[in-house]
Order: sequence, then structure tokens, then C-alpha cells
Amino acid sequence: MEIQGKIVSNTKLNIYTQSLIVKPEQVKKIDFEAGQFMLLKLGENLQRAYSITNPPHQNDRLEFVIDTRPGGPGSQFALAARKGDRVSLSGPFGKFRLRATDLPKVFIANGCGIPPLISMIEHLLHTGKTMPIKLYWGMRYQNELYFAERFRALKQTHSNFSYTFCITRPAKEEPFCATGRVTNVICLGIEENRKAEFYLCGKLAMIREMKTILTQHGIPSENVIHEGY
Repeated sequence: MEIQGKIVSNTKLNIYTQSLIVKPEQVKKIDFEAGQFMLLKLGENLQRAYSITNPPHQNDRLEFVIDTRPGGPGSQFALAARKGDRVSLSGPFGKFRLRATDLPKVFIANGCGIPPLISMIEHLLHTGKTMPIKLYWGMRYQNELYFAERFRALKQTHSNFSYTFCITRPAKEEPFCATGRVTNVICLGIEENRKAEFYLCGKLAMIREMKTILTQHGIPSENVIHEGY
């Protein structure tokens, strides 16, 4: 599906991450599943894939989180985009989606792998799912984190949701933060999550390591769903 939209906000989340919200102009609603992505047209025969951050019930908009560190066309677009700019998109695409089970859910991300997991978590909670839902998100520094208030609000209103920020180089101790790589922090609590489904998103090296760890701890491969970049 081809979509023409208008940027309604472009927010700086941290020193190298932008959040763009696009409203479609020709349709009132966009049908997508949590975890899917859109292709953003950046020029003739040039497009980039970005995961949808907002959940499916917020179907009057598309929210994207863009890492500007690579410095390529997508990064340049995110830094230059202004409210009111028009964009062309196509989609949604992707098979990284929630499975229709009542198993506990564990979501694991590092870096900019968080957007599709936010969509999934918010969708589960919005639709009244009561299984335990846990998020582990790995970053190097605390000041790289974003959406902390978003997660805090979800935890306050949903007793089955919990989250842990895994910081490899912490400046100080903070609530909901653990010291170490996300793969190491997961190992400490893996026994209590043995019957869960695991959703992984992030750098390929993390996903490979995490899959190995889960296999070693007896987690069935069919309960590990992943997408890397």
C-alpha cells in the first residue's frame, strides 16, 4: 500500500536518535500488526525500512525511531525533516509479529531494536492480555535511554508488565537499571522465564548470542522469535 503523509512532529530523543510521527493524508486509518515496518521513500529508487513504534490501535499515525549515527540518507532525512514536510511510504511489511498464544512474553532489545517491541508490548497491554510481560533493553549509557516515562506509565497501569534497562557503563544506580550487557542480565533470571516466548530485536551479534544462550537453557527454538539489523 502506498501512503502519502505529513510529518506532524520530529523529536530528538537523545544525541543521535529522532522520533518522527507521520499522519496519512489520503486515508484515515492504517492497518498494520505490531512488529511490522514501513518503507520510507527518500529519493528515486532509494528507500529505507523503519519499524513502526506505535501500537496498531493508534492507527491514525505512524511513529518511527531513527538512529542518525550511520550518517546515510535515512539519517540525513531524520535530522532535516520538519513539521509539515510530506513523505511517501509503502507497507506495512514484515513477519516479525506476535504469536497468538497465552504464554508469558519476554522482549529483549539492544540499541535501536526497541521500536517494534514497544508496539508489541503496548498492543498486548491495550488488548487486556494478563500474561507476564517483561522487557530487557540494553544500552551503553543511561543518557542514551529514551521513552523511560512511557515504560514507567505502562508499569503503573499494568501490574503484569515489568522492565529492566541493562546498562554496560552506568554513571550511577537508578531504579529499573541493571549493570551489564543484556545477554548477561537475562542469564540471571532465565529459569523463571523458561516457559515464556522470547522476542529479540537488535544487532545480529546480540541475537546470535541470545539464541545460543536460550538454546543452552532448554528454550525451544519455536519460542524464540527474532529480527536483526
